[in-house]
Formats: sequence, structure tokens, C-alpha cells
Amino acid sequence: EPTVMILHTHASEAYVDQTGGRSEDPAHNVVYIGDVLTQVLEAQGIGVVHCREIIDSPSYNQSYNRAMDIIEAQIKQTPSLKMVIDLHRDSMITSSGTEYKIVSEIDGQTCAQLMFVMGTNAGGLTHPNWKSNLNFAVNLQKRILSEYPTLMRPVNLRKQRFNEQATTGSMILECGTSANTMEEAELAIRAFGKKLAEELNGA
Repeated sequence: EPTVMILHTHASEAYVDQTGGRSEDPAHNVVYIGDVLTQVLEAQGIGVVHCREIIDSPSYNQSYNRAMDIIEAQIKQTPSLKMVIDLHRDSMITSSGTEYKIVSEIDGQTCAQLMFVMGTNAGGLTHPNWKSNLNFAVNLQKRILSEYPTLMRPVNLRKQRFNEQATTGSMILECGTSANTMEEAELAIRAFGKKLAEELNGA
């Protein structure tokens, strides 16, 4: 039974090969990175539901509301779900317009860095599970860093909930920036999927 849901609130986020770092083609945006993560997890016996919908089109501003509707409907349909990964691509652009990419290295190959964005109840909205979610993310990050010491950026703790109140184990995962290549992002997500599978399988 599926235990992991992957979706993309900002599915049109793409990488350096796409003009403006955006694309609604799932083969050229973060949906593809979600496809790769799905394959890695399923190869380790973990059931995955991957929502490939371009949630931020046509309205970017309403994307989190639409994502929450999708998450709630999926949880009702698939009560075995234990965690929801909202997979994004970050952006680091200076006021002068300079874009930065963030890199690590795996087996001599350059890859993107990853970051957990964890919501809290500090914004005043109900989020009873945020400490549990954060604990899971921190333990997972520790496992990842034990093998890939520079793969993860520091956890980004935020006032907003980002729909992470839906279920324990929810997280936003930022994979690279708009200046990284798709290949760098794919290498990073494969390493992440390997360590997540170990965590979920109790290895």
C-alpha cells in the first residue's frame, strides 16, 4: 500500500535549461524529479502516489489551496499514506539579477543540494504535528549527512504551515535552484531517495 505521496505545489519550477526557470512540461520541470524519486522508492519496496498535476497553472497564487485539496482527497482515498513530500526547486537571485546554484558532490560528480522547509504554528494557524514533522526531518537529515556530508542545506524553519499539517511526516523538499541543471537535481534526488527508503524501511 502507498505510504508516500509526492506532489508539486509549484510544479512549473524548472532548471537552467528552461527559459526563466519555468516549464509546464513534466519532462522538463520538478515533476520529472518527482518521477525519479518515485522510481527510487518503489525499487526499494515503498508504495508511492505521485501527483503530476501542474498545480500552479493557471493561478500561481492559489496553488497552495489547490494542493491542500489534492492532499486531503488523496489521504481519504489512500489512508495508508504516512508522509507527503511537496517537491520544489529553490531560487537564489540577488537584487542585481545574479542567479546562484548550490552544489554538492557524489562520487566525483557535481549534484544539487537539497533543503527541508518545515512549517510551524508560529503564524497562528493550527499545526499540532509540526514538532513531530521537524523531528522526522532532522533525523532523516542526519542519516543523509552521514553518507553525503554536503548534500543537505540547513533546515529552513518557517512560520507558515505550507500544508504540512495534513499528516505527520509532511515536508517541503527543495531540490537545487533555478541555476542548477536537471542532471544535478536528478543525481541529488536519487541519493535522497536511497536514504529515505532506508529510513522508511527501518534499515
